[in-house]
Amino acid sequence: MTAMEHSPIHTLSHSVHQIRQTLWILGFKLVGVMFLFGTLYGGLLLFLLSGTFGTPELRQFVDHYESFTLIILWGSQIAIAFFQVIAVLYVTLTWARTAYYISENQLIMYRGILQLHEKVYQLKHFHSIELDQSLLGRMLQFGTISIEMQAYASKAGPIHLRNIPNPKLYERVLRKYLQDMEHADREDTMYDGPSAQ
Repeated sequence: MTAMEHSPIHTLSHSVHQIRQTLWILGFKLVGVMFLFGTLYGGLLLFLLSGTFGTPELRQFVDHYESFTLIILWGSQIAIAFFQVIAVLYVTLTWARTAYYISENQLIMYRGILQLHEKVYQLKHFHSIELDQSLLGRMLQFGTISIEMQAYASKAGPIHLRNIPNPKLYERVLRKYLQDMEHADREDTMYDGPSAQ
């Protein structure tokens, strides 16, 4: 197997569309991570210091062992901050390392943080293309393109280009490439017909 076969992205023609998920999705996920860990730390702080959610025995313990309580708080804050950084890095790298490439005859999907996974699909095997946009997606201009493969080429179900920006543009690009391929096939059939007689 050649190096080009190992890296199908490099075999695409010069007319390639590179797509990533919209930045809105990355932002929503990061805000969710920050909110989750902020809630964890805030809940722990309230539980140990305010006494609102604690029993009288717990409040007495906190008052008697104030230094120990501070150690718990500092340790918890460090642990929560550490896992928060890990979560932020994971979300960001997952977004950055997930991409789609569309050319005149191929769709390539690749993802992976430590190990790269590539999947190559031939456009000639596409059966149908659908665009899904929620109300928020229409407002912020992102959506999901779902592609049904022809029966003989389908093994894992439909392909989804999830939460990509300007989905209508890429839907038109895919449909145009499919139409160009069908037109080229008809021309080849018309050309080969007389020569076969």
